Amino acid sequence: MGLAVAAAVFSLSYGMTSVLFAVYALGAAPVAVHKIDKASHSIAVLVGLSLFVGYPIRRAIGEEGAMVQVVLTVAVLVGLWVAGFGWRRAWT
Repeated sequence: MGLAVAAAVFSLSYGMTSVLFAVYALGAAPVAVHKIDKASHSIAVLVGLSLFVGYPIRRAIGEEGAMVQVVLTVAVLVGLWVAGFGWRRAWT
């Protein structure tokens, strides 16, 4: 919430806001993968982070369709999983 307020106060463009949100999500991804005990909660946090990052990207490129949102969310989710070293966690 604080990042969204900061982006609005400083009148950042969607491109700069997406970079800011992505940096935050890249820092939070390892925490979401390794510090949350239940795998389902960890996945939910990663999906939430990918939706959080995907919104300003979709606005920056000007696409609002549902298919674009799904593709972008999955792409960001995969990126966050890689950034959080998701293959090192036992997901079962």
